[in-house]
Amino acid sequence: AASTAAVPNVADIAARNALTGMTDGVQVRVLDASADPSVDSGWAIYSYVEVSDSWSKIAEQESLDIIEDWSNIQNKPVSTVIEIDTAVNKSHEHNTDTYLDYGGSDQVSANDITSHIAANNPHAGHESISNKGQADGYASLDNTGRLPTAQLPLNIAAATADAATEATHATTADSATYATSAGSATSATTAASATSATTAGKLATTFDLTLAGDAEGTVSIDGSDDVTLTVAIPALTANSYSLMSDEDIEAIIV
Repeated sequence: AASTAAVPNVADIAARNALTGMTDGVQVRVLDASADPSVDSGWAIYSYVEVSDSWSKIAEQESLDIIEDWSNIQNKPVSTVIEIDTAVNKSHEHNTDTYLDYGGSDQVSANDITSHIAANNPHAGHESISNKGQADGYASLDNTGRLPTAQLPLNIAAATADAATEATHATTADSATYATSAGSATSATTAASATSATTAGKLATTFDLTLAGDAEGTVSIDGSDDVTLTVAIPALTANSYSLMSDEDIEAIIV
């Protein structure tokens, strides 16, 4: 039968440790158990463990120390301990203000935000950054604060490229050559302001090539394409040609 004897009392932990003749399971109440590191103040009840000759606390005035592992708790949240701690650390409060930045010059109401979201084009008059440097968008700037050549209109880009080419021609030893091929009698500096044959694809001044002597023929040349010179020899008629030797014909041509 279970013992109904009252648990004996001792004054403190030192008095408990001084008890002798204890058997396994004997209980004792320590009225001041504050010498036990697990007890802040008040009484505690201990049970004697004979095999280790030690005392095990089974109750105390404040509370009972329970060490439980999270995995053994029933009906616990599905979140892990780390997830719960993270949520607690990130928690914050929201007030019930009607306006953002209330009292400032940029106050925005909840209705303003709702209307802005519902608007078909809430940013009318403003360009999206995704349109920078794109067709039908707006031009960007390079690291010198200028428009990149690739974003200039074609006619401006072409003129810019021609100007750069002409400036190079004017500052090289070949400037005089460009002036001659362009049909210009002016200096190389002046010729650089005109489009050279290489850049423009034709000569600035068209000239005629005319044969003199017994052979006749004229052709105009501007350098833009190949030309064919038609040669006529008036001294050679159909009748006289048949009577002339090859040597006679060559003498006439020469």
